[in-house]
Amino acid sequence: VAGQAIVGDGLGGVTETSADVSAVLAAANAAAARSAISALGITRAVYDFSSGTGWTADNGTVPGASAAVTGGVARLILPTTGGTYRHGPSNYAGPSLTRDLGTPAATLDVAVRVVSLPAIGTTQLSLELSQSAVGGARIAAMLAGGGFTYCYRQDVNSYDSGPTISITTDTWIRIRAEYGTVQAFHGAGTAGALPTSWTSIAAATTRKVAWRYIALGLVHAGSGVTVDADDLTIVAQ
Repeated sequence: VAGQAIVGDGLGGVTETSADVSAVLAAANAAAARSAISALGITRAVYDFSSGTGWTADNGTVPGASAAVTGGVARLILPTTGGTYRHGPSNYAGPSLTRDLGTPAATLDVAVRVVSLPAIGTTQLSLELSQSAVGGARIAAMLAGGGFTYCYRQDVNSYDSGPTISITTDTWIRIRAEYGTVQAFHGAGTAGALPTSWTSIAAATTRKVAWRYIALGLVHAGSGVTVDADDLTIVAQ
C-alpha cells in the first residue's frame, strides 16, 4: 500500500506502518519527528553508530578493505588495490555493515545520512535491503561520489539512474520497498536532521519477497577511498 512501511527494532520486532510514515521521515527536525511519532503511536529506530552492537561487519574480498562502526559513524574502506562491486546474483566483494531485523518484512523504509563520500564517480555508497544474508533478492539506493544516483535491482541486475545532485554532509539516501515495488530517494537535511522533503531517484517493480536485512555497502573502482555514513533511520507503526 502506497505510503506504508515496516521497520524492525533490531531485535526481531516489525510492524506495518500507516500512510503517515512518510510524514515522519520528512519531519523538519528531531523534535518534530518525536512529536509526530508520539501522536501516531509510532516506534522509530535511529542508529547513530555510537555502538556497533547488532551490526555485522564484512571486509569483503579485497586485501586491506574494512568495514567497522568507529568514531560514531559507519565506516567503509577500500585500499588502492583493485576495484570491487556489489551487483549481480552473488557479488558481495565490497565491504559492508549488515543488520538482521530478525523477522522478514514485506514493506520496509530506511534512510541514511552520507557523512563523507569522495568526489569520485566510481565510488558508490549502497543502502541495501536483502532477502538473505548472502544470496537471494537484493535492492539498493546508491549514491556515487560524482553526485550520480541510482536504484538497483538484483533480480534484473539493473541500475535505474536518477538525477545528479550536489553532495554535502547532510545528503541522505533512502529506499522504500513495498511488496513487489521499490523506490529510491535522495534528500537534503539540516544539521543532521532528516530532510523535510524527498526527491525520487527511480521507482520500479521487483520480486515479491520479504526483506530481512539492511546493509551499507561500498562499490568502488580506482584509488583508495574511505566512506562514512550515520543516522540510519527506520520508521514503523
